[in-house]
Amino acid sequence: AARVKIGQILISCRTRPQYEKEIIESFRRCKFKFPGQQLIVKSKKWGFTDKTYEEFLKLKDDRKLISDGNVVRYLNGKGPLS
Repeated sequence: AARVKIGQILISCRTRPQYEKEIIESFRRCKFKFPGQQLIVKSKKWGFTDKTYEEFLKLKDDRKLISDGNVVRYLNGKGPLS
């Protein structure tokens, strides 16, 4: 048996916004497989970043993001002068 603390995240999923309804329904059905009360919470973060969708789009428009595999790196304005 797994030891789970109160408030611990059991399952997480990242998907495109068009599949949001299907993911929520699958998590709703998944809740019945675990004893106790389970909550479905939608994160305000965008993808694998720690930014919201609006902040992500603003940084992307300002060209302060660098694609780095399945994550992004942020340009902080420091570095060599050019």
